[in-house]
Amino acid sequence: MLVTNNFAVGDIRAFKLVNGDEVIGKVGTITDREYVLERPCVVVGGPKGLGLIQAMFSLDPDRSVSIAREHVMMQCDVIQQMSDYYIKTTTGIEPITKSTKIII
Repeated sequence: MLVTNNFAVGDIRAFKLVNGDEVIGKVGTITDREYVLERPCVVVGGPKGLGLIQAMFSLDPDRSVSIAREHVMMQCDVIQQMSDYYIKTTTGIEPITKSTKIII
């Protein structure tokens, strides 16, 4: 089977799993059998909109998890706002966003 990826190690990607969960994580490794994600989070809905929670509460944040390709229905780029929110949630760092305003 020919396997092609339109993304690379280090990208932040969203994966829709066969159980319905949407998992976002930083891609650590890509093989023909699995994706290894660093700091995986599950997208959840809340009263103020979408949020992220740790995918596995017992997982050490410095460890990675593998997701078998057979359990992934879809995968995609993450919109910039979600990517920024993921970075802020997992690292505490507030990403700098491009401004459309010119400051003089």
